[in-house]
Amino acid sequence: MESIPEDAGALAGQGSHVTGTAVPIDAEPNTGYLFAYWIKDGGIYAYQPDTVIVIDKDLHLEGFFKRPTYEISAATDPPEGGFVTGPGDYKHFEEVELQAIPNTGYQFLHWKEDGVVVLDGDEPAGESYIFIAEEHRHLVAHFELKLHEVMAYPVPEEGGAIAGAGTYDHFEYITLEASQATGYTFSHWEEDGDTFEEDNTNLSVMVTRNRSFEAHFAINTYDITAQPNDADFGSVTGAGTYEHFEEVTLSAIPETGYYFVEWTEDGEVVIDGDEPAGEVYSFIAEEARNLVAHFALQTFMVTFVVEDEDGQAITDATVTLNGLENSPGEYLFEDLAAGDYSYLVEADGYFSEDGMLEVIDSDITMDVILTTDDTSIDDSIPFELLVYPNPVTDKLFIESNIPLQRVTLIDLLGQIVLDVMDQEESTFYLPVSGYPAGYIS
Repeated sequence: MESIPEDAGALAGQGSHVTGTAVPIDAEPNTGYLFAYWIKDGGIYAYQPDTVIVIDKDLHLEGFFKRPTYEISAATDPPEGGFVTGPGDYKHFEEVELQAIPNTGYQFLHWKEDGVVVLDGDEPAGESYIFIAEEHRHLVAHFELKLHEVMAYPVPEEGGAIAGAGTYDHFEYITLEASQATGYTFSHWEEDGDTFEEDNTNLSVMVTRNRSFEAHFAINTYDITAQPNDADFGSVTGAGTYEHFEEVTLSAIPETGYYFVEWTEDGEVVIDGDEPAGEVYSFIAEEARNLVAHFALQTFMVTFVVEDEDGQAITDATVTLNGLENSPGEYLFEDLAAGDYSYLVEADGYFSEDGMLEVIDSDITMDVILTTDDTSIDDSIPFELLVYPNPVTDKLFIESNIPLQRVTLIDLLGQIVLDVMDQEESTFYLPVSGYPAGYIS
């Protein structure tokens, strides 16, 4: 008896037997083999491993064995997650290699068989699973979508915020939303140095890998303009272009003879706190602004104090300043610019007083003392004059109701023949005996 293949199994029943004897024979396959059939005289004798054969001559029996074939099948879950190579029919003890190949966007998770994770040693079997065929098997390669990290950063950090970053499945569509902080304007998106989606705060992408985006913001700049209400009155410093939150300091500088009044914007007085803004106005740039510094001519008052020699007030004097004559008794001049002024003070019964005064940077008071005019005639008293005798030969007497300061004698030719000064008398005489006869006045 011969086993084919040689190590496929054990045969029982061989030996010497009496002709005509029915001899039981048996074929016992080794592990990994199945009995196939018996061959007698080149032909198949039986398919049963244990049978009986009648001996009628010397016999050579062959017990044929075969290796069993196992179906190794495989599937994928989800079906679109990938595919498997290696399924098929394998003979006992033949090495099987199943390869789980994920489709784009998926990754291998594990093998399962009858709902249980397949182990390869102490660990779950990997994408490439190698084993020996010893039975029929059906395995399922499980895949899952890859997870990708999507990161997003504002540049600069204080320029804004981004919503939508996180962990996402492969193939997932997401939208990143950039929101600008106060004082900033969104500029563009960047990834790995590449610029795209300018001026669009929403960025929609398909997630196919780990990605890192930057939302770029630009700080706002504002034009701060400022000018004087009149270039001859003063000037302004500090105007220009400023970034958001940058401090602006405007200075209003008046020309000589002028003073700062106020700042206005759009026709309204600028308030700094609770008060109108001063000459130096500081604020934080948060918008474009156009301011006007208002200046005005610096003016002063001149007050005249008019008194007589005794310090008594003269209340009805007329004061003229640089040709401007006030009403009698009006001694105040207002709205005067700095400079030199001529003045004239007049009052009945007094000598007039004139001069120059200088207005510099403050109001002034001008004290004027008027001297009594003792050469004037009081028109309120009728003038009476008595001259005698007429004709005269020696002494000419003169009487007046008021003191006479000067008496002049003039002949018929208009020549002054006698001039008497500073008499301050109302009655006196003139010696005329030495003058030739004739008419005199």
